[in-house]
Amino acid sequence: MSEDRLDRMVERATTEVLRTPGSAERLPALLCRTWPDAPALEVVLALSIVARSLEVYFSAGSPSHRAAADCWRVAALTACEVHAARCLGLAHERARDMNEYWRTMAQTDARSTGAAGDGWPHV
Repeated sequence: MSEDRLDRMVERATTEVLRTPGSAERLPALLCRTWPDAPALEVVLALSIVARSLEVYFSAGSPSHRAAADCWRVAALTACEVHAARCLGLAHERARDMNEYWRTMAQTDARSTGAAGDGWPHV
């Protein structure tokens, strides 16, 4: 793990979530596109650090403190997606693998429902 890369991920995610309320769902794809060579679980770690920091530094009830719950949820969902990719025998080690996984899942959803989906997490 590169501490410098992790610091940059945390900074980027924190800036995004504070600047744009409701943006937590887009963070996994954003981080994976920006750092495609990062381990996929490093993205989960970055999201977890952001969530904990928001809890610690902002007062309960504030919009930024509420964003912490969104970041925790997104971190947990991202970890589940990494595990799902592994269980399906798909590449899952690197962030680029997760972007490909999400694109594949979005295409599968679109074919099965007939609806054009953008996939989770907004790839």
